[in-house]
Amino acid sequence: MATGSIYVRVEFLSVMETFKLEIDLMQPLQVRLVECKLVLLALMWMQHDENQQSNIPVDYSSPLLVDNSEWRDRSFATPDVEHFRKVSNTARIGAWDEMILLRLSHYITPHVNCLYDASFYALVVIAMHLIDAELKGIFVNSSDQYFARRLVYESFEILDKHQFGDNLKFGDEIYFTGIEEKDSLKWGMLLNYLSFKLAALGEFIMGTSDIDDEVDNEYDDLDEIEREEFDRKYERLPADYFQCKPYIEKCTDRSELLSRLVQRVVYYLFVGKEYNASRLDEIMSIPVTIRSTVTFQSNLAIATYRIGYFITASGIEEWADGKNWFLCKAFSSLMPFYNRGKKDAAGL
Repeated sequence: MATGSIYVRVEFLSVMETFKLEIDLMQPLQVRLVECKLVLLALMWMQHDENQQSNIPVDYSSPLLVDNSEWRDRSFATPDVEHFRKVSNTARIGAWDEMILLRLSHYITPHVNCLYDASFYALVVIAMHLIDAELKGIFVNSSDQYFARRLVYESFEILDKHQFGDNLKFGDEIYFTGIEEKDSLKWGMLLNYLSFKLAALGEFIMGTSDIDDEVDNEYDDLDEIEREEFDRKYERLPADYFQCKPYIEKCTDRSELLSRLVQRVVYYLFVGKEYNASRLDEIMSIPVTIRSTVTFQSNLAIATYRIGYFITASGIEEWADGKNWFLCKAFSSLMPFYNRGKKDAAGL
């Protein structure tokens, strides 16, 4: 082969690698956006439930109950959801924070333990619970009766486009054109598809762990050959995959966990590909005159102020998709906090 041909081929490969890198950087943005939206929706659900309680114990766990049989009967997520019901809201927040921490840094990453997988399924189950409530006239967002349905529908569109490109394909069993649809059968099927696209990345296969009341000792009863087969089949699972108790025990500071999770999600929504986990502590250190409490809404306001301040002071370009959803569609009441943060930074 001539030297010129080799040079052209190397140059072509270099261009293709650059193109592939750009694709790899851009494709996960919208998928991560979906995950961040669902986390915020889950926190709204949690806060809404806690507001109904008069006295909440430290280990309180909001009930994950779903009436829609089309979700429950068709999904493989039931054991995972049951698993996630056994931990407190504080531990749930901690699991979501570390899950999002990993997902915003690495598009495909092994889950640390079964609680991570259960938390993925729980996001979808909570969405189904809120959709069921909306269909009955009970709204998690009092100013938008379609809040949960719109978020889920748009999330499903994003995930399908990520998989199939512009040729949107809902699958053979489901296709409908408006979020105003009140057929719980169709919504149950939609959530079932969403669970496959979002939570199928997990490896929660066995449905038991050290936080279960009765741990399955099946592995101990296997002979040597059966153990080798078992290990080979589940070789992707980390060694401590089913050891949740040590993780749960470290999730004790509700205020700190909630604050970091909300700030992490808001940070990503506003900067997208410019997200850098190492700068989160810098953002968290920005002083805020808003009174800090442990409520989801107050943490949203604080995080919005800080991100406005941080973006302006650092000269970082806003990510239009995330910002517009957050401030225009979801939480328009937070716009003053964002503008105030930008103004304070600009005045330095």
